[in-house]
Amino acid sequence: MKTASIDVIVPCYDAQATLAKAVRSALAQKACGTVWIVDDHSTDGSLDVAERLAGDNPGRIQLVRQPANGGAARARNEGIRRSRSDLIAFLDADDGYEHDALHVPSAAFDWLPELAMVRLPLRPLGVPPAYLSHPGFSKAWRVMEMTVAGNMIVRRDILLACGGFPEHDLFRRFGGEDAALGNAIKAVCRVGTAFDQPGVVYRYRPGAFAQRLLDLHLFNRMPPQISDRDIEASRQISASIADSLQSLSPVYREKAGVVPIEVTYG
Repeated sequence: MKTASIDVIVPCYDAQATLAKAVRSALAQKACGTVWIVDDHSTDGSLDVAERLAGDNPGRIQLVRQPANGGAARARNEGIRRSRSDLIAFLDADDGYEHDALHVPSAAFDWLPELAMVRLPLRPLGVPPAYLSHPGFSKAWRVMEMTVAGNMIVRRDILLACGGFPEHDLFRRFGGEDAALGNAIKAVCRVGTAFDQPGVVYRYRPGAFAQRLLDLHLFNRMPPQISDRDIEASRQISASIADSLQSLSPVYREKAGVVPIEVTYG
């Protein structure tokens, strides 16, 4: 299969222990072009790790230092602005790609011009037994796979039309900017899923958005600090992003929805 080059954006904040492994998993991808490490004003040794990685991989890694901590959305958006690749993937600094995870998505974009985004499977790592043993875990995890940023590969023109990830203060407080963006793209454009292919090893982080999502879908627990007004504000932001996508080429908008990507090797 022909494959297109994909830039990988890695937002990093205080990820000294895991950053190198995440970045090397991206560099190992045949379809990977440039890895953009965006250090979000880390307070640990993350920047030193990033500088060593960039020095050891000239031309393959670009390091961006944010002047102040602005959150994951702003860090990802900085990477989007600087990249010139037609295809952009996002990988969290404590996750990692499985072998050849980017191969099928890069080929799919070549063969299916209507695709706006492809999502990879997430392999859970360190998820507490209370979640894993729940009978509804598989269904809730599929919601995760359709929500977070770390398994997304998106056309850059789609991201630019969206205005990138929303940087609203609501998401700085509670997370979920990736869900707002992903839901908007899914509502207007064609999204492919490659859930039976190699994907992303997703490291569970207590207190992160993933925990709140699993609590909601498995135990119907909503954090008390999140109000109905906050939920409605998030929906409105996602709807506004969807509206901005209406100006896109009809190629992207004629087949909105989610479709599995089936791969046949000859």
